[in-house]
Amino acid sequence: MSESSQNYRRLGRNGHGFAYCSKSSSTFFLILSVAFVLSLVYLYFSTSSELQSFRADFENLNSKHLGLKNDLLDANVKVEELTKSESECKSSKDELDAKLQVCKKDLYDKSTSLGRIETNKADCENTLKELKSKLEVSNSALKAKESENSEQASKIAELTSTVTQLRSQLELKKSDAVLPSGKPVLPDSNLQNNAIGVIETGNPPKNITLKAGEKGSQREQIVAPDKVGEIDAKDDGTNEKQNGDFPKRQPGGRVHLAEQEEKRDKLSNHKELLHAAANLDKQQEVMDDAGAEKEYNVNGADDLDNKNKEAKIKDEKSVNRPLVDALHGIVA
Repeated sequence: MSESSQNYRRLGRNGHGFAYCSKSSSTFFLILSVAFVLSLVYLYFSTSSELQSFRADFENLNSKHLGLKNDLLDANVKVEELTKSESECKSSKDELDAKLQVCKKDLYDKSTSLGRIETNKADCENTLKELKSKLEVSNSALKAKESENSEQASKIAELTSTVTQLRSQLELKKSDAVLPSGKPVLPDSNLQNNAIGVIETGNPPKNITLKAGEKGSQREQIVAPDKVGEIDAKDDGTNEKQNGDFPKRQPGGRVHLAEQEEKRDKLSNHKELLHAAANLDKQQEVMDDAGAEKEYNVNGADDLDNKNKEAKIKDEKSVNRPLVDALHGIVA
């Protein structure tokens, strides 16, 4: 019985059971509350650490999100810029395509014009060769003309000197070949023949001198005054036979005959001078034609040579012009 009572007491069914039961339950609840508090503390600390880690992760993610937003904005700005540049590139591409077409067209036109220019160049080279050959021929002809002009100028100078000598000789003949009766010793035909011979040969005749006692014709002797009438009558008959166009002599007819002979001499001299002046004019015309032909053949090339040759031609004209003016003055 004692053992069962002891076991029963162990189970709390003793005399004092209710108080003992309340005491053990309070400790149990106390332990349970302590454990709950500890678990809450543990949970708090554990959740706080996790919360801090979550907060750090959230902040990192938030910063990354902000960075991504900024990158997205920058990317949007770049996209807008790229779209603008793309539109500009498209417009520039269209302009360049149009310019390319224009350049291709210009290249085709230039190539065709280049072919034409090459053909024109070949033609111009051929014409240049022909003009050079013509220029050489013209130069040779001009040189020949210049030599001829120089020869003609020398001949004209000789002719003028011969004409002056002829005039002086004619004056001397007229003054010397007159008889005391006033009649010329030589007829007009002989004087004209002598004058023409002087002009053609260029050698003037010797002065006519009348000496008494020399043998010769009646024209070369001095006649006594008492026989002048007979000789004059004979000379009148011979002169009328030689010169049938002269009128019959009358009183004072010798003066008229002398005047007519002087007029004839002047006319013959005038004819010779006019002939020389005409030759000079023809030479000047030939020189002018040669200069014009030269300028036409050269056609603008070698302007310096043309100017020099024109200056030479002008100098030759200036040299020949005084002779022409002098001859015209003599004729006048």
